[in-house]
Amino acid sequence: QICPAFANSSKDQPCVGPHHGSNRWLLDGRDQDGVPSDDIGEPGTRYAITFSWDTVKKLTWRRIGWQPFVDDSRYYIVGTWTCGDFLEMVPDEEEEGFSIEVQQNPCGLKFHIVRNEDTNQCIYPDVEPGEIGEMDCRVFGADDGGADTWWEIEAEL
Repeated sequence: QICPAFANSSKDQPCVGPHHGSNRWLLDGRDQDGVPSDDIGEPGTRYAITFSWDTVKKLTWRRIGWQPFVDDSRYYIVGTWTCGDFLEMVPDEEEEGFSIEVQQNPCGLKFHIVRNEDTNQCIYPDVEPGEIGEMDCRVFGADDGGADTWWEIEAEL
């Protein structure tokens, strides 16, 4: 496969391969530091992605339009009690989100939320690595961050 030379690479960066690399490109249309203004878009923004291989390998993209966005994402919880398994959350119309019922156990209830069973789409609390997020803390993601941050439900058995 052809991969970017660096993890979470943006467009027009060096490409390497073919080989079995694991780096990925990241087209992040959110308006935040480091995102080129011509990449910024709203949900539904469409992009054309072009790969070419002349004297050098090149991957680039550009905005090409917009169409109504349908979010068919699925959300999962993975925690201390799931043995690494993804447990699917269900749509919760009352809360306008997704929910899952869990039961306290001796393993505790520390967890991450993951979109589409893809650990590169982790949703996590805005806390320092090794810290535990509280219910009302700011939320980051979906991205590949948050490996060392968790939410935790504290309850007694």
